[in-house]
Amino acid sequence: MGSGVSGLATETPGGDLRLPASGLKFSHNQLRVLNSYVDNLWEEDQTGRISTELESAVESLVQRIVDGAGQRDPRFRCSHLIALHRGKKMRSRSLEYLITLDSLPPLNSGDDCRLQDGPVGYGRIRLTGKEADKWEEFLTPSGYLCRDKVVERWVELIARCTSARGGGGSRVLAARAGPRAAPYRHCYLQRGASLLSTPDRRLAIVEGAAWVMVRVGAGEAEAKLMLGARVEGCSAAAYTSRVPLTHPLALLHYTSAQGGYYAAAVGPPSTLVCGDRSSTWQLWNPSLEAELDAHCSDLSTVARIAEALNVLIDKMREGVYQGTLRVLSRYAGSSALRRRLDRCGAYAHSAARCCVAAHASHHLLLVLDSLYALCDRGGPAGYVFPVARGSLVRRGARDADWAGDAACIKACLLQMHHVAGEDIPPSPSEYLETALLSRWESLNREARVSAGSIPTYSRRQLRYLWRLASELLHCKTMVTCENHSTFRANLIQVTSLDQEPIEDLIHVLAIMLDQARDLYLNNFHSRNVGEFDRELSAYRSKKWNKLKDYYDASSACLIDAVRRDPDLRREDLKDYMVVMKNILNWLYKGAKDDKKYLGPVLKPYLEGLFASSLENSWFLEDFDANKCLKEYDGLAEYCLGVHDGSLQPCMALLDAAKKFAWAKAMVDFVDRFRHIDFRLVFPTGEGMAVSYPVKLPSRREHSSARTLTLSRRDKAEAKLRLAKRYFRLVFPTGEGMAVSYPVKLPSRREHSSARTLTLSRRDKAEAKLRLAKRCVLGAFATGLVGDRR
Repeated sequence: MGSGVSGLATETPGGDLRLPASGLKFSHNQLRVLNSYVDNLWEEDQTGRISTELESAVESLVQRIVDGAGQRDPRFRCSHLIALHRGKKMRSRSLEYLITLDSLPPLNSGDDCRLQDGPVGYGRIRLTGKEADKWEEFLTPSGYLCRDKVVERWVELIARCTSARGGGGSRVLAARAGPRAAPYRHCYLQRGASLLSTPDRRLAIVEGAAWVMVRVGAGEAEAKLMLGARVEGCSAAAYTSRVPLTHPLALLHYTSAQGGYYAAAVGPPSTLVCGDRSSTWQLWNPSLEAELDAHCSDLSTVARIAEALNVLIDKMREGVYQGTLRVLSRYAGSSALRRRLDRCGAYAHSAARCCVAAHASHHLLLVLDSLYALCDRGGPAGYVFPVARGSLVRRGARDADWAGDAACIKACLLQMHHVAGEDIPPSPSEYLETALLSRWESLNREARVSAGSIPTYSRRQLRYLWRLASELLHCKTMVTCENHSTFRANLIQVTSLDQEPIEDLIHVLAIMLDQARDLYLNNFHSRNVGEFDRELSAYRSKKWNKLKDYYDASSACLIDAVRRDPDLRREDLKDYMVVMKNILNWLYKGAKDDKKYLGPVLKPYLEGLFASSLENSWFLEDFDANKCLKEYDGLAEYCLGVHDGSLQPCMALLDAAKKFAWAKAMVDFVDRFRHIDFRLVFPTGEGMAVSYPVKLPSRREHSSARTLTLSRRDKAEAKLRLAKRYFRLVFPTGEGMAVSYPVKLPSRREHSSARTLTLSRRDKAEAKLRLAKRCVLGAFATGLVGDRR
């Protein structure tokens, strides 16, 4: 299939494409035609979104139900809901909310609540002490929290609270804001009395499914509720600690993984071997996935690919193509897209790494092909946690219909091959995008060539690399239980206090040696079928079985030489510039001295490290600015001041609005809806909170209130009143009487004194400047014609 496709069709964007799993071939012209098809799918996805009014009504209903369950049983209190659908590039037609058990302390924050690792992507909650007494009826004989009993009790409470009152949609947070919503460190506005009418509602509980379905009206909208417990730290099974420093988005992955994760009340599939199935919880990381989605704008090529894939999944479920998609979930599709984007980060050319608009269909076809391979042959389906495909099946589906799903995806690929029949020339925007990326690639190539065999890193590059290394170290220190290899365990030794900076340097050096080894063997953990060069990987695997021990021995010798270096002890290792320079010097020294084992592995790693730091170090300041750390610190300081009584809520809010955007937004919102009574709510933990009425002072009482709450309409009225005062001359005559005349000055031509009266200093200066220019130009023109006077 696909006439005109060359035999050199590869997965690298920019040329012909041969799908590795399905075997279909697409020429470069066909891929360009499919780009317009991707745009049509993206536009179709934009029209199927739920309205904001309906979403607000559903959130208000869900909040009332959850609050009612918490009132009946305080152990199921929830301070705020996590809206999993907000900001998603691939969002379903239903709303998704994560209900947290706030009466349970964050797992791994103390000895009473611990999360113990189970199979990959799963864990068990062990309770001791007073927490075990509180949840005694839900514990197994071995002391683990039984998931089935907790969900059964929660569903019973939810079913009783369909007509509960209270709550509201103001306590629903996006997944990105969840890690920042710690007790005593955040607040929110809530209406004093609900003004919305309660819609018709019906509660539906799906038997055997983890989600609790809430349907509003006659099928107008539905919400899926999931119960979960928050976990502090980073998971050892997550992918983030394995992302190499050379990846373009390494800093985003490292920082996004530090917000904690959740143990959701989802059991393991029947195909997974597990000891105690009733007490096993599935691990989720919604904040990390939300940060990855938010990194790309809604109009980017990545967003267009994701939403086009979203529409194709809906079409396959509706039976538009041959068969119906029954088992494959939407989350499995989004995980396949994220793995594809990670693969793009390992490409050498800038156009391939940046996922430009001209390559949209190329990436979409590869994602569909990877889903076809997943349904046909199996393999890891998750992204954050590499769980098998059985753990991500669609709600209520059986884990036995994969062959039908594979046939449906194959029919979709054949249909797309049929659509790409006519030829469409490239658009001007594609020409411009290609030219810009080509210039950028040439600029970076010249910088690398001019640097020589051992390049010199700039201060900006060193600062970027140290930031990467420090964030990765922070992630590893947040891992509660990590299975270190024997090689790694022998590196870190017990040292004195004055030698701790050296051990920190050695720790970073050991991590980089491990990453270079893994990249050389696996080409950035691309272990999925069809995602890498099989022949090259097989050759390297056979060869590596013999050379791995030699590489580890050479790495250990290099680290031992670093530890015994007397010159290193005299360096100022508290300066990150000095630390990073020494790490790079030792890596280049090892690659140069050991050309048999360390050289072939470290050389491509160091080349990628220099190229990545050269490109991405320019965006470090913008990355930090987007984190809004000052805003979060200001919010935490304000909330702590209110809790300890040193700040008055309303007056302190007005003062904070002078410096922080969050306070300014709250003041403007309250001022805009003056007819509604609001309360400031400050959560204190375990589903409890304190609240204060919002009574902003009048503009005369507080000097800053006028500046903060002056709307556009008020400003326009003030300007109009000011203009009226200056456009009439009033002459008082006594006894409260006066005569007035409109001010109508004559034009400058009509009255000789008008120019003198209205000529300002600026006008005089401009007139003098024009006169000087005329004199200079006249003298210059006279010189040109030869006048010697």
